[in-house]
Amino acid sequence: MKHYATTDDVPMAQRFAAEVARTWAMSELNIDAFDVVFVSPTSGSIASIYRHLDALDGQHSTFDTRDAIAGRVRTCDASQVYVAAGMTANETTRAVLHEARHIAQLRRRTGRVTELERNELERDATAYERSAYRRLMGG
Repeated sequence: MKHYATTDDVPMAQRFAAEVARTWAMSELNIDAFDVVFVSPTSGSIASIYRHLDALDGQHSTFDTRDAIAGRVRTCDASQVYVAAGMTANETTRAVLHEARHIAQLRRRTGRVTELERNELERDATAYERSAYRRLMGG
């Protein structure tokens, strides 16, 4: 059962933040274009969206419901970033930067990712998100 719907009904500030982060990351990471898809739950929660997307890829969901920022890239399709509709501009910027790093990682890899590798990729994406956010915001 699909627990989400894509939506264009997001605040202009969120849409703008996503576009700025997307453009920045594509240039900085030297990756091809990707789309940002805004999603909202039709049943359940944001976590249910990401569990569904992971299941489509044959992955065990690693989404932690304590995560404040919700974004996801499907491992079988690194051309889209899924972002929860309704986040703040800052949260959206950080989510898109983080997921863009995962796109760069996925496009350079082949084969399945082990749990140990997944943890390292997550640490790398988090470090990139933090440093890129500071550079983007001029800090």
